[in-house]
Amino acid sequence: RSFYYWKTVYSLNPEEKIILDSLSVKKLYIRYFDVDWDEKNKRPIPKAPINFKEIPTYNVVPVIFITNRTMVNIAEIEIPELAKSIVSKVESLHVNQRLPYGEIQMDCDWSEKSRINYFKLIQEIKILIGGSLVLSATIRLHQVKFSNRTGVPPVDRGVLMVYNMAAINDLNTVNSIFDAEIVDQYTDNLADYPLHLDLAFPMYHQNVLFRGGQYIGVWRDKNIFDPKLLPSYFKHVEKNTYKCIKDTFMHNMFIRNEDIVRIEETHLSEVKNVLKTIKNQLKSDTFTIIFFDINSSHAKHTSIEEIKSIF
Repeated sequence: RSFYYWKTVYSLNPEEKIILDSLSVKKLYIRYFDVDWDEKNKRPIPKAPINFKEIPTYNVVPVIFITNRTMVNIAEIEIPELAKSIVSKVESLHVNQRLPYGEIQMDCDWSEKSRINYFKLIQEIKILIGGSLVLSATIRLHQVKFSNRTGVPPVDRGVLMVYNMAAINDLNTVNSIFDAEIVDQYTDNLADYPLHLDLAFPMYHQNVLFRGGQYIGVWRDKNIFDPKLLPSYFKHVEKNTYKCIKDTFMHNMFIRNEDIVRIEETHLSEVKNVLKTIKNQLKSDTFTIIFFDINSSHAKHTSIEEIKSIF
């Protein structure tokens, strides 16, 4: 059992520590930095490196998020240098030498167009870290469903991301975080996927704002609000969508009359049912379950006992 940590500053508050300790969590997957494409200088650059305000007392897996456009735009000849930069930056950011990391994870929503470059980057990183470290990669549902086109990354193991499965910017999407019906559509060939897969599930909530049918923005975690409790400002439309009936301002975002707010929640009962289905298709009975992500605001929506029932 494990969690992702996706903030730019590492500092666990008391509630987060209680969650982790109550669940006997030993490992955290911590986003160390992003790699994005600098269009002006035509090169990949690191962004938002983690700042450790305290030293983690858990086993840490550094996670590097790489944008797909980086792998689309980079020249093949530049990939070995990018690999060196990534490995070097991970080493420089790791603060707890008493708990050395045994795994590095790559996180990229690669495409058919970026596949060759991304897989070459993985191969170059594997050469640099040798056999002493495990190299894993996140795998999206569509990359399992269409693996004959997107390919299988040359890593030691994968983490199947069972969330972020629909377009957040589509007004017709019911829940972009988690939808059991979509999971079923994309996992019918899961048993044939050649990598050992761990599983990542969501544990967050968000509000999505639309204006004139166009996506405007999103509130996550502590900034979300419940339109049901604000009848003077919102009217229920259908399912999990509400229409603003009076201009208002919430969490640094102006909401206008006629705007639509979609409430997206993660229900662990649905996660539990999906897990039962997926488990039967995995190659191994031994796998890690990772929740995205550890955040004290989750405690308002989810009990420790609910989370324990998943593991």
